[in-house]
Amino acid sequence: MRGFLLMEILSEELDYFLTSNLKIQSSSALTSVSQKSILDGLSLKIKPTTMKKLLFMLIAVVLFSCKDRNTATSETSERIATETISADTLPPENLQKERDALQTEKATAQASALPATGFSGKYRKSDSDKGTDCNCNCIEVSYDRPTEWCIDKDKMYISARCEKTGENTANVYFVAASRESSPDKPLPWDEFDTNTPVATLTFQPDGSTELDWLGFSKDGEIITEYALYGKKSLEGTYTKE
Repeated sequence: MRGFLLMEILSEELDYFLTSNLKIQSSSALTSVSQKSILDGLSLKIKPTTMKKLLFMLIAVVLFSCKDRNTATSETSERIATETISADTLPPENLQKERDALQTEKATAQASALPATGFSGKYRKSDSDKGTDCNCNCIEVSYDRPTEWCIDKDKMYISARCEKTGENTANVYFVAASRESSPDKPLPWDEFDTNTPVATLTFQPDGSTELDWLGFSKDGEIITEYALYGKKSLEGTYTKE
């Protein structure tokens, strides 16, 4: 900016000098004077002090122009560097929060998939002999369809569905009576809740699962009269086959 100002001052000085010192009356006179004569005239009429002044101003213009250019380049580089840092670099605490959020999201997605892939399948009671059949010794955990569960061996079976409730837990819900064969006491299946869990499953790191029998419910309350049905046959620890 200062270079431009000096150039304007220099231009004004030259205009003043040409106006006051050159005695050229018209454009026709210029055509009769050779370029060499004009230059000779200029050199004769320029005083030494004026020559020094003009030379000093010319040098100053060159120096300040270079300085202004370097300053503008430096400011532009600093602005670009600042924008790059602010756009691409986050403070350490923000980076850590972002990493934590990504890890939490990934862990949640993995946990949601665990029961459907790692915990579904057939389980056998840990205290039962593997040589025996699965009749009332096994359960089948499925999140896609209802499966059959033994309430009273050879006499009473229900259809039940499983629903995941946590990373390693699930609820079991009564759906309907599956089959009955001369039960000791008929149960009022149509009165039982289908949206209240009859049992809970807790899956263990070693691949086993704990089944806790809650009992049949009506209007959200466990019916104590039928609380033992299913408890003896289903409650316990199971090992995945």
